[in-house]
Amino acid sequence: MKVVALVSGGKDSCYAMMRCVDYGHEIVALANLLPMNDDVDELDSFMYQTVGHQIVEAYAECMGLPLFRKRILGKASVQEMRYSETQGDEVEDLEVLLRTVKRHYPSIDAVSSGAIASDYQRLRVENVCSRLGLVSLAYLWKQEQSTLLEHMIDRGIHAVLVKVAALGLEPYKHLGKDLSTLRPLLTLLSNMYGCNVCGEGGEYESLTLDCPLFKNARIILDGFNIVLHSPDSIASVGVLHISNFHLERKSECLTSQSTYPDTASADCSLVTWVTEDAEGKQTSSPVVSLASLCPQKDDIGSENGDGLLEFSNHTSQLCRISIGKGSELFTCACWRESANNQFLDVKDELMLILQALKWELREKGLGWADVLFVHLYLADMKKFADANDVYLKFITDKECIKGVPSRCTVEVPLVEGGLGSVMVELLVAHDKSKKVLHVQSISCWAPSCIGPYSQATMHRGILHMAGQLGLHPATMSLVSGGAGAQMDQALINCEAVVQAFSLGPHFPATSFTIYCTSSAGDEGLKGISNELEKYLSAAKENDSPEFKLGSQAFIPTPLVHFVLVPALPKGALVEVELSFYVAKTESISSESEDDDETFEVDGHRMPYAEKAFQYFDSSGALKRLSKSARVKDNINGQSMYILNQLCKILASVEVLDESCKPRSHDVICERKTQDFEHEEELFGALEDCLEFALTALDQADLHWGDVLIYRVFFNSEEISPLPLRKSLETFANLRETEVVDQARCGPACEFPKPLLIPVCGTGLTSELQSLITIDLLALSKNHRVP
Repeated sequence: MKVVALVSGGKDSCYAMMRCVDYGHEIVALANLLPMNDDVDELDSFMYQTVGHQIVEAYAECMGLPLFRKRILGKASVQEMRYSETQGDEVEDLEVLLRTVKRHYPSIDAVSSGAIASDYQRLRVENVCSRLGLVSLAYLWKQEQSTLLEHMIDRGIHAVLVKVAALGLEPYKHLGKDLSTLRPLLTLLSNMYGCNVCGEGGEYESLTLDCPLFKNARIILDGFNIVLHSPDSIASVGVLHISNFHLERKSECLTSQSTYPDTASADCSLVTWVTEDAEGKQTSSPVVSLASLCPQKDDIGSENGDGLLEFSNHTSQLCRISIGKGSELFTCACWRESANNQFLDVKDELMLILQALKWELREKGLGWADVLFVHLYLADMKKFADANDVYLKFITDKECIKGVPSRCTVEVPLVEGGLGSVMVELLVAHDKSKKVLHVQSISCWAPSCIGPYSQATMHRGILHMAGQLGLHPATMSLVSGGAGAQMDQALINCEAVVQAFSLGPHFPATSFTIYCTSSAGDEGLKGISNELEKYLSAAKENDSPEFKLGSQAFIPTPLVHFVLVPALPKGALVEVELSFYVAKTESISSESEDDDETFEVDGHRMPYAEKAFQYFDSSGALKRLSKSARVKDNINGQSMYILNQLCKILASVEVLDESCKPRSHDVICERKTQDFEHEEELFGALEDCLEFALTALDQADLHWGDVLIYRVFFNSEEISPLPLRKSLETFANLRETEVVDQARCGPACEFPKPLLIPVCGTGLTSELQSLITIDLLALSKNHRVP
């Protein structure tokens, strides 16, 4: 990509440029913001480093690149973490500056910045980039600071300190000193006082005088004086005010040395001053009318008797919504059933579905801001770009003031399952307590989420993570080496996201859903399974104190569900969706409240919830390790729970005929409901599965009324959806009418409606030997978090 680099003069912005070049990008322009008054070294700014601004103009000549400069007119008006366009704020100066650069260089695709740890700065740069259609590149983001500083110095960043403001750093002693000389001291201060070695806590600021990108010249300081801002006896604050400098030639590109007294201009032909708003500023995006494609409110019918709403604005098309019964958390799914194989374009169908969901949320006094997670199921992944275009018209940063929901997108055989081209499932919360991690910048940390979908959402102690692919974060391309390598990278990406919530390395997940594509083949599935085993083994072997239970290391084994699908985004072979439970629970004993057995989330200290996890098998035994429990010969069930708080259940109906077990995924077993030729047999197998689920809920002291998520994955090559749905409804109706089961369901029990998801294969192992897998999550209505 062609990149405009934000340069403050500091080491971070210069090294960020170097990393851009490392990854094949081209720096075509520089951009800088500075104070209104040249005599002012530092502004009271939350966004910009301005100390040393006197020499930034020389960067244009040192690099031979155009430099755009603008004086800062605004103030830090919006000091909350999230930011939206606000006139008079200093962020709008950045927008004007970059908009001007883009007008002069329309081919520019991206913006480079040196953000390392500041969400405040990163979010604002991303906000401006989003408005201008640019990609944010932040290759230093979340990098370990000691290693980062070492790399900067080793790769030729020559920078001096121009501000100090920390215990152990003295203005008259350390200002003007080279960073490489001070590195041992910075490391010592980090070990003694917890200072940030890269200065991310404001301990110091630097000024780059030379780096490998300065092809033409290096900067030599000739005159400066030290200005004390706060002559504190413990931690004095001082800055280096530069009065004279010159450029020292590196090649024949400069015929002589150039000297710049005070703030005299460098090569003026390379410098453009931005003095006012660029012409033709567009303050809002054009609004696309949805009325022509979406049903009007009057077109919505009443419930049709099975708890589903019908929409009838398209002839022979039926759009249905299934709504969970949860009072605080609930699921809301929408899909279309077509008659006579009549299909809508994916854009039209998704627009219809999202509008229907929007109206349903509005009826409950809710909106997109209340959505925690979105599952987007497509019949054809080739239509993903079209679907995404529609998606981002509904779910936007403006609509979601506390952050956009996380998302998982997969292709499933919807048409074979009797559905249309799109199905959407939402997880919705009535309260506003969610915490969203949404990093849109491309970095070395984890894959970016450029658009209205986030990496993870924390709510009521559950971390819902977006589906992760095996993407190399810095390049956003799939790693080479096949399915196993992609699985390894996907788990690394998951780990990075988890650590952003301060949960530590190898923090144990509650459950994995692993989507594998048919093109992975048998060897690819083995590679995926092997990488998962290595990951879980590493977690068990982690001997850090936070994973101790008494004198024994204890890492709970998560429940794992493998799903075979036709395709995934970007042509990936595997996608990993994780969930974590990290909330405080009443069942944790008082002994676990010790400081050495707690961790911090959002400023709260809480005990490790995994210490309360227990596992259930068909004999009723409680186990420390998750074991598959055979209820019947063809039923496989697993459950993990925290008493009276949470219960996660996976139960599957396995193939009985050995000759037709889908061990080879290169050859499709050509049969339809061979093991369940009669509806009664299918109902019997499902009944065994659901009985296991009921027993597991009993064991967790929960009931069907606590079920939040109820999904039924079925092999569409083997099972027809109609008899499956009828069997599930029959079971629910029987249980609702049996007095003996009323206690198990809770007062006024009503079984939740399952979401049927057609897939190519499903199972609790990578052998994918199941015809049907039931995925349940129950959460107590009395569940409390700090």
